[in-house]
Amino acid sequence: MTKRIMVIDDEPDIRLYLAAAIEDAGFESVAFEGGSLLAAVDTWRPDLIVLDIMMPGRSGMSMYRSLKSSDRHRDIPVVVVSGMSSAKDFASEGFRRLVPDESIPPPEGFLEKPVSAAALGKVLRDVLGAREVKAS
Repeated sequence: MTKRIMVIDDEPDIRLYLAAAIEDAGFESVAFEGGSLLAAVDTWRPDLIVLDIMMPGRSGMSMYRSLKSSDRHRDIPVVVVSGMSSAKDFASEGFRRLVPDESIPPPEGFLEKPVSAAALGKVLRDVLGAREVKAS
């Protein structure tokens, strides 16, 4: 069964690009454009979420905290996308500056903008592959 990836980004062109790259990598894509995130996740039931950090209104980190604080959604892997920090900086200390709550785990993946289609496909396969190995 094809894995379903939900894209959450405020910029329509980036959503379209990421969705196309996801589909080119062999996955099904679903774009989230607003409204209640948790309701959308319940409706679409994604296998993974690609989430932009910097968005107007509700930030990606706020959405991430909601997902990982929810018993129903915390096991959905999240790959965070940002143009504001490098992957190294985000992994080493940036995440805990944004989310100081130790009960919320770091995301399963991180990509810097601009995101290459090849890098996105690799991260998605790595994260989803690791989850399948754990489930076995």
